[in-house]
Amino acid sequence: MRNFLKWIFDLDGTLTQNNLDFNKIRNELKIPENVLILEYMQKLPAKEAYELQKKLTILERHMIAGTKVATGANNLLTLLASKNFPMAILTRNTKENAIQTLQQTKLSSFFKIETIIGRTEANPKPSPDGISLILERWQKNNENCVIVGDYILDIECGRNAGIGTIYVNKFDNCDLADFSVNSLSDIVEQLI
Repeated sequence: MRNFLKWIFDLDGTLTQNNLDFNKIRNELKIPENVLILEYMQKLPAKEAYELQKKLTILERHMIAGTKVATGANNLLTLLASKNFPMAILTRNTKENAIQTLQQTKLSSFFKIETIIGRTEANPKPSPDGISLILERWQKNNENCVIVGDYILDIECGRNAGIGTIYVNKFDNCDLADFSVNSLSDIVEQLI
């Protein structure tokens, strides 16, 4: 992990304790269980998808208020900032909701607005488009870059972009990831 010099983070469930209730969202939007929400909407007629997108954004926004910082997030971001490593957010949420979440959790000072990428700035993960956009804005290549996330789509996104991957999940490991850790605190321990 010490070789990683450029850090891209998923937000919900990675830097924050996941406050998004995807089952509630699916129920509210009448989306079948075990179906990825954004992919489901992509298959709908444009007008119907647009209406569901608006409802999804509102539901996600309402869930921000209870969001808390994930264990080890402050320590990890402080450590990376002290080394002047560039850091970005890549989320399947909206950029606006991501910014509000970062403000709610007091993590916003670690990230520049232009490298907070949501689902309307680039094709959502597992597409590598968001990573490409971040690297373009940093004016850097993908060497020594890593994405940190709590879901398989984060890892697939990193693989698709040809960068390192760290899977954060205390209940599960991911064979596809370069590293699997229980919490962000485990990453801090590897870096100090």
